[in-house]
Amino acid sequence: MTWTERQVANIMADLADENAFACQALLQITGTCFTEKVPTLAVTLSDEPLLLVNPRFLEKNARTEADIRCFLLHEFLHVVLRHTESYEENTPLLNIALDAVINAIIHRTCGPELSDTFRRLYPATGMLCLLRPWDTDDATTTRRWKAYHDRVYSGEIAADDLHELLQVLERKNEFPEDVLLIGNHGSEKGVSPANAGRLDEIVKRMTGVRIWNHREGAGLNDRMERLEQRIRNLRIDAWHQETARLIEEVLQPDPYRIEASPVETRLPILSPGDRRAFATLRHGRLLPFASHLLNGPGPAETAQVYLDTSGSMNDVLQEMVNLLSNFHDRIRHPLYVFSNDVAEARIEDGRLIYQTTHGTSIGCVFDHIRKHRPGRCLIVTDGFVEKITKHMLHDIHLETLRVLVTAKGATLPFETRRIPCHRLKNLDA
Repeated sequence: MTWTERQVANIMADLADENAFACQALLQITGTCFTEKVPTLAVTLSDEPLLLVNPRFLEKNARTEADIRCFLLHEFLHVVLRHTESYEENTPLLNIALDAVINAIIHRTCGPELSDTFRRLYPATGMLCLLRPWDTDDATTTRRWKAYHDRVYSGEIAADDLHELLQVLERKNEFPEDVLLIGNHGSEKGVSPANAGRLDEIVKRMTGVRIWNHREGAGLNDRMERLEQRIRNLRIDAWHQETARLIEEVLQPDPYRIEASPVETRLPILSPGDRRAFATLRHGRLLPFASHLLNGPGPAETAQVYLDTSGSMNDVLQEMVNLLSNFHDRIRHPLYVFSNDVAEARIEDGRLIYQTTHGTSIGCVFDHIRKHRPGRCLIVTDGFVEKITKHMLHDIHLETLRVLVTAKGATLPFETRRIPCHRLKNLDA
């Protein structure tokens, strides 16, 4: 359907009269302009606010005035909530989180008359179901998103929290491509002082009429605490998986430590796992050789771990201990910790038992490696160490070293000397 600037301006005037979302002060002074410089809609907030509308977007997606009202409210909520200013970098996941929260506000406040527009624009599959009201009879809806959808549309989760959750839950085979995002998801920063004051006043009024959610009664804090704990648990699980993968990479065969490992061999003894041998016996008189799996000696996979126990490691130390305890049989013992010196340590009942001095020095670790030749080594540290010199690395094979640096740590001391290192993700990000 073809729409004109006059029709859009009239619909915006109606919204101003209704004072939708307390935006009357902004709706009344905003002009309209059709242009293809924006993909959908955008509002400029210079001295003279202007609504920019892509006419092709409306022609393709707006069937009724209700659709246009929905699009306008969606864009003005982006503006009022300062989404174009609050984030330094826009990502697809962030944009989906912002749009989901805005669409939920429109659904709670205006009902299906407007929010049905989102049902037509977005499929009820994967994370895209967060962009539309829930369809209980839609067989294509991914059921595992239901709990998150309920919290978004009841107003129990903010955009920042939803963004964190999506970062944890993202899977490459689930991430949607070519998602239609309504409104300005760019980086418009030009907000005049007068309009900034209008936006602040609108937010105060919006809070007063409780458009954010319909949460009433006791128990809300408990639900939010459970949701926040679930998000943190998911982050910890993701952190553990990535860190465990990095530890796996430093394991190597240890010729000095022998473990039993299955070895395939052939013997003149029938084996229930070798059906071909039974068939051969039926057609001949000689006992055939059959395949057997026997436990034979073989080198174990181990790595020597040096764990930084300086005070600046406190935030992540316990989680590293929890993770290393899962590799108890695959790392060399004793485990070593270091601060200003290297000392033996052990893990008992999930606790690290050790005695070291304060401070941090990486030189003592290199001295220990040079003296004991433990093979491949994993150093876990925050990287706040003294300058690493050529003398400190004398007679040490750098290819046997791997360094895990905490999320807020420094990698430069190791990168300068070309020591392979990797920065861990922030456990609390």
